[in-house]
Amino acid sequence: MTAVLNTIILALIALSIVAALYFVGRGLRARSLSAKETYGVGQVEAARSMKIDIARGIGLVVLSLILLGVYGLSSRPTEASAEPTPEPTAVLEMSTDVPDTAVPTTPTATAEMPTPVSATIAPTDAPTVAPTREPTAVPPTAAPVTAVVTSEVGVWLRGTPSTTGEQIEWVLGGTILTVLPGQQTADDFQWQQVRTPTGSEGWVAVDFIQVNEQ
Repeated sequence: MTAVLNTIILALIALSIVAALYFVGRGLRARSLSAKETYGVGQVEAARSMKIDIARGIGLVVLSLILLGVYGLSSRPTEASAEPTPEPTAVLEMSTDVPDTAVPTTPTATAEMPTPVSATIAPTDAPTVAPTREPTAVPPTAAPVTAVVTSEVGVWLRGTPSTTGEQIEWVLGGTILTVLPGQQTADDFQWQQVRTPTGSEGWVAVDFIQVNEQ
C-alpha cells in the first residue's frame, strides 16, 4: 500500500513540475507579446494573462514542493519492531529409574529395596468435612398403666397390702392412679401398688379400682 501511494505522489510531482513550466513559459510569452501590442487594451489584456499564468506556475511549484515533502516523509524506512525471542526453557526431567540392588540369596539375610519418595504434595487448602453424627434413636417411652377409683365414696391408700395397714391418703372416687408393679394377696383381697396424683405411693384393694387397658 505504501509503495502504491509513493508512486502516485511521484506522478503528481512530475505533473505539477511540467504544468508549472508550461504556465511560466506561457506567461513569459504573453509578456513579450504585450510589448508588441499597439493599443492600450491589448497591452492590459496581455499583462493580465501573463500574471495569471505566472501565478499558476508558482502555485504548481509550491504544490510540487508540498508533494515532495509528503513523499519524503512517507518513504522513510519503517523500523522493524524487534520481537524478543523467547529463551529456551531448560526442562529438568527427574529420572524415576531405581538402580538395581543386588539381593543376597542367603535365606537368613533380607535386603530391602529402596522405596522412591513421592514428590506429590497434597493440597492443604482442601476443606475438612466433619463426619456427620447420626442421631441416636431413642426408644419411645411406654405410657404408664393407669387405673380409676370405682368406689363412689373413695378408698384408703394404705402403706402395706393389708386392711390393717397404715392409712396414707383417702382417694376419692374417679381419681386416676398410676399402676406400679407390686401385687399381693392379703386379708382376702387382691392388693395393687399405685401412685396417687399427689405423688403418694401405697396399696389399694383391686375390688375398688379398674385398670385402664392400653
